[in-house]
Amino acid sequence: EGYDLRSLGVNSSEYIHKVVEALKLSYADRDTYYGDPKFNHIPTDVLLSKTYAAERRKQIGHNASLDFVPGTINGKQGRHPTEMEIARTKIDDELMARDTTCVDAIDKDGMVFSATPSGAWLPSVIAGDTGIPLTERAQQFILVDGSPNELAGGKRPRVTLSPTIVTEQGKPFLALSTPGGDNQEQSLIQLFFNVVEFGRYRRRTFSARAPRGHAIAMVQWRRSRNGTDDARRRDRGWRGSLRLSRGACVLKRFWFLVSRFWFSGDW
Repeated sequence: EGYDLRSLGVNSSEYIHKVVEALKLSYADRDTYYGDPKFNHIPTDVLLSKTYAAERRKQIGHNASLDFVPGTINGKQGRHPTEMEIARTKIDDELMARDTTCVDAIDKDGMVFSATPSGAWLPSVIAGDTGIPLTERAQQFILVDGSPNELAGGKRPRVTLSPTIVTEQGKPFLALSTPGGDNQEQSLIQLFFNVVEFGRYRRRTFSARAPRGHAIAMVQWRRSRNGTDDARRRDRGWRGSLRLSRGACVLKRFWFLVSRFWFSGDW
């Protein structure tokens, strides 16, 4: 809502600019306001409202933003973690999560399943006789005093896993997911627009292989494997991840990732 994406044209410079700038604002809010709701009051009533979205949309200009800009909630703008004192530590390469996969399906009866299994390597510790491995997702906490996603005992970290089910008038329409850390939401929203706005991928079952923009240097990269200097460089946010061209945002690289998803209904 707010933009006629079809008139902009799929993957046109203006289309990419609008989508990327909206993603920047969304990620700034995520990193500022999101955390385990059992430990924090998350202003979801504001963050998910159309009124708030309309105000945020006004912040999308003709030029690419180079900063993290969280929104104003109840008259107060939160502080983004990059503006706060951050404790850093290097995680041993053997303890880093290595891979993610995804499974999505809709059967003939309309039962829908979407999952993004990830983070079960170490070797894993199995929870009793359940066969369920414990994960090292605590890597996705940040060491910032007062952050909703600050490390704490018994707390769940804010993660990037985004298995998605889309319905149309209460009936299953799409099941989609992808690996890729912070790339997940970025790829999935573009795949969603490709199907819903641009009518692409008319087969019932497919593995989509298409160029999708992926901006790097989110807060999750704070736990850099290359040490403190690299982490600080990445903290500068979108600088170095994007280049400017004629006032629009052009991605430094395109990722050709395989994202499997299924949909039902005739096209």
